Amino acid sequence: MIIKSVDALLITTRADAPSDTVAEHLSRCGANFFRLNTEDLPLVARTSVNVNDRQTTSEWSVGDSSVRVTDARRVWFRRHRLPFINGDAAEVEYCLRESEWFLRGVLFAIGNRLSESAWMNHPVDVWRAESKIYQLAVANECGLKIPETLISNDPQAIRHFFVSQHEQIIAKPLRLGYFDYGDVQKAAFTTSLTAEDLRDDETLSAAPVIYQRHIEKQSDIRVTIVNDSLFAAEIRSQDVATARVDWRQTDADLVHSAHVLPAEVESACYALM
Repeated sequence: MIIKSVDALLITTRADAPSDTVAEHLSRCGANFFRLNTEDLPLVARTSVNVNDRQTTSEWSVGDSSVRVTDARRVWFRRHRLPFINGDAAEVEYCLRESEWFLRGVLFAIGNRLSESAWMNHPVDVWRAESKIYQLAVANECGLKIPETLISNDPQAIRHFFVSQHEQIIAKPLRLGYFDYGDVQKAAFTTSLTAEDLRDDETLSAAPVIYQRHIEKQSDIRVTIVNDSLFAAEIRSQDVATARVDWRQTDADLVHSAHVLPAEVESACYALM
């Protein structure tokens, strides 16, 4: 099998619409890139790392396509997700753990040439920034206004917070609200809560959850910063009932438009980065 060298690497998951769009654009541009779907490891992909002669290389093969991913000088680390595997729980846990650390090692090996590689974003930075507790703490320090927040699995503290916020709170996952049941995948979206939702101590204790004051909004604003360029988009989430609490929950085609942030908010976003 011929092993190709690639200039750009897209690290993502199979079901990710933004990655589909970027991959289509790269294909139209004739870019020499490879899309690495992380849940292909270990059942679909065949991959190896070779360390010799003062260099480290890694090949990744899916079907008839085989590439040397450590050649990439441009990397978009979009997200990663482990596959669903049937089998003995202990053995499955071992295989998934080893696969995850294999992938991390490959990415660190590429990242070791940071002076030669352009990342968006390096996984070390991503994994730190994905901590929503860390996000909130840093945003608060940078002067961004955040709603009153409790992150807890203490039923008494949660119910007290609910009352303190005039019974107007939402709940959202601490990291990924994603459940993979093999043939079926489900998502947990940001959800408005009632007193009835907070009655069962066992349910509230099962895992820490982010609880925040529910803020009535006019729209959602998403901000992306690339190097020194800031792009803000307004999403008309309040036009559709199913999008009013979490705009990602609807299948409706919501209106998107460019948005200009207040100067103090834009400065705080740069400080956050």
